[in-house]
Amino acid sequence: MNLNQKASNVLSESFSNLQKRQGNFTTEEIEAEVINQACKYIIENHREDLKSVHDINQINSVIMKNMTFQPYALSFINAASKLFPHQYGEAERKAAFNSIYSNISWAEMWDYLRDYFLKKHGTAIDNVTSEPCIFYSQRHERFEQGFKVSESDVERNVNVNFFNDRSEVIISIEPTLSAKKAHLVSSQNGVLNYTGADPDYLFELHLDTYDEIEHFILELPNRHLKIHYD
Repeated sequence: MNLNQKASNVLSESFSNLQKRQGNFTTEEIEAEVINQACKYIIENHREDLKSVHDINQINSVIMKNMTFQPYALSFINAASKLFPHQYGEAERKAAFNSIYSNISWAEMWDYLRDYFLKKHGTAIDNVTSEPCIFYSQRHERFEQGFKVSESDVERNVNVNFFNDRSEVIISIEPTLSAKKAHLVSSQNGVLNYTGADPDYLFELHLDTYDEIEHFILELPNRHLKIHYD
């Protein structure tokens, strides 16, 4: 089976599964599925040949080296155009090319995909056990240089996915923070402190007596910024 046929089969099966699970899907969901399926295929089959970095600000330093995977990206993009001729046009194709190359150049992409496929498809892409949870924040306070500068009664979903007995975590905040991987540096009295793989991010999770998150702090030390979520 050639690459084009493989990509077509992967997307046909994945969208069939999505339709069974959620019914119809938006153009944005189609775009995300194509990008993530392409990235999953490339990483699964060529992990050792990929060049990647943890810091998203450094992706441009390796992205050109991953252009050799253009045939793989193109096969998924072409398959999407055939499946959705009226929704997946030139703008979506161009965006997919850029996203696929950027994402496979990010060292944390597999962790992101693990979370994505579990949520969207209900499937595990590897043997790593995860413990997903969502902290529903109703308000947050912003601190700069140690002083509170603002507070907002705005709902935010803090998505937390623990791995390896909580020694690792992936955290995202809808809609303000993309997925960040972090490693546990301390755990004491129900407070878990994590340092991001991208060291510009620190996370502090406060657990209640039921081991559920009751308070969350995002810190960007290089900007002297803390945001407290309740």
